[in-house]
Amino acid sequence: MKLESFKYYYAPSGATGVAGICAKPTPQILKLQAEVIAAAKPFMVETGPIGAFTAPHDDPAIDAATYLDKMLAEPFESFTFSPAGAAVYQLGPFGTAAKKLKVLDLK
Repeated sequence: MKLESFKYYYAPSGATGVAGICAKPTPQILKLQAEVIAAAKPFMVETGPIGAFTAPHDDPAIDAATYLDKMLAEPFESFTFSPAGAAVYQLGPFGTAAKKLKVLDLK
C-alpha cells in the first residue's frame, strides 16, 4: 500500500494541541477503513463510562503545551510512504493512541 502525504494539520485546545500529517485517501485505504468499521460495529456502544472510550497517557507530559502555528506556516513537502505495521489502541486525549490493545504484523 502506497500513501501520499499532502499537508500538516493540528487540533488545538487552549495552549495544547496535537499535530499530524494528512494522507490522500485511496480506494484501498477507504476499503480498509470500511472493513475496520464493519468489524468493530458489533462492539460499538453509544454510551458508557469514560474509561470505556479513552485512557490516560502513561506520561501526562505528552499533553504539555505545544505551539503549532509555526509548523503550519512552513512549506510542506509531500512524500510517499507505506505502513510497516498496524495496531489497535484505546484512545486518549485528542484521539491519540494511549493504550495498546493489539499489534498486527503486516509482513
